[in-house]
Amino acid sequence: MWNSYHYPPCFDTADKSLASFHPQLSEPDVSSVISNSTGSVNRKWESITHKFLGISKSLITYQANPKRRHRTVPNAFGLSSSKDIRRFTRRDKELVQFLEDNKILKVLNVQSKSLGTTRAFMLTDEMRTALENFFSELSISEDKIIRPEFSESGISDLTSKDKIRRSAIQIPRWVSVDVNGIKEGLKQCDKEDKSLLQLTYGTAKSFDGFLRQDYVESPFGRLYGRRSFESLQLMPKRLLKYIIPNSFVYDIKASSFSLMSQITKIHNPSVSTKAIEEYINNRSSIRHSIADSLGVDYELIKQCFTALGFGARRITHSWREKGSIKTGAIRDILGSAELTIEFLVHPLVQSITDEMDECSEVMLNSSPKDLSLIGSRNQKVAYIYQNEEVRVLQSMVSSAIELGCSIKSMKHDAIVVNHQLPIELIQSRVYEDTGFWIRLEEEMTDSY
Repeated sequence: MWNSYHYPPCFDTADKSLASFHPQLSEPDVSSVISNSTGSVNRKWESITHKFLGISKSLITYQANPKRRHRTVPNAFGLSSSKDIRRFTRRDKELVQFLEDNKILKVLNVQSKSLGTTRAFMLTDEMRTALENFFSELSISEDKIIRPEFSESGISDLTSKDKIRRSAIQIPRWVSVDVNGIKEGLKQCDKEDKSLLQLTYGTAKSFDGFLRQDYVESPFGRLYGRRSFESLQLMPKRLLKYIIPNSFVYDIKASSFSLMSQITKIHNPSVSTKAIEEYINNRSSIRHSIADSLGVDYELIKQCFTALGFGARRITHSWREKGSIKTGAIRDILGSAELTIEFLVHPLVQSITDEMDECSEVMLNSSPKDLSLIGSRNQKVAYIYQNEEVRVLQSMVSSAIELGCSIKSMKHDAIVVNHQLPIELIQSRVYEDTGFWIRLEEEMTDSY
């Protein structure tokens, strides 16, 4: 069942399964299912219950995903009825009742001025204790270990829209990881990371010391990893030292800003990009300066610039869409309209965004690509530079493989490999292949 609902296989294959520590996962209270069933009741509710148990184990993994953490409720996470629950079942109300009846998740109604009433989900104390005990006692018999098929490829031939992908690169699906390092990391990591690392540990043990690196191409060409507890692309960088210690990360400095500037100058060399260049060359000091002036954490400003590079709308207000309140990406990061205004009116930020607007205009007017089916103006701009970004990434991957490296992970603007690469050689090869000069930063994942 783990393969159908995409939860860690160890929940089912461990010598003592997760249900051993939470009995209601094997003998659930099904009153909410029966009371809403019609027709052939016995057959139907048994089938629904089996399905709900699979969905429950999948939703348990969502609590460990850093991107799902609730903004205002500690230890809670968010679920969307339309995107999360209904991709498994249309019986969303019955499922939520089932989760509560069986002490798997508890649901909280949260009042917010900007968002109205929303729901937050949280593991029950019973479920949290069950997970802690399960992972502390985790063992898997040899005959239950799932052996990797090393001939499998990591990048799906079909895009997220079920069309043949455009990118040509391919890498192996299975990446060897340090199971003992992950286990040690459970003792050393921050409390907020422990639940995610537990899922990674259980999955790596199930797969004989390997993790699946599955990627799917988006309509804009980028490759996105799947499963937050398994994908090294999605894993917080601070945890990589436990999972793939002593690996090398090669990151393109300010990729979106750099590519937008260069694409623009191909078509109109007279366009000024001085502020963009200043940011590319001095990212860290600029972010620190703005963070200090706003009185916020450095990481928040880093996220704001990343959002700008992705084409975030420069707005401070909120609006209602399909029955819920929405806010712009930068306000979402900074948390208030006041801080958002302060960030956007900062002189350097204004200079950068003015230059980005001019670059966008040139790119849109000069692109040979058919943009008629792409939505907003910002999406059209993102489509143009992300397609070029993929070409750069393909060149980096091809060069690394030719130099004898194993690709451990691909990010949108970086690769993670098993040994050191000659940076200048890779930069030159990218220029030969794509016509773009990139600047690479090297970082090692350290060891635990």
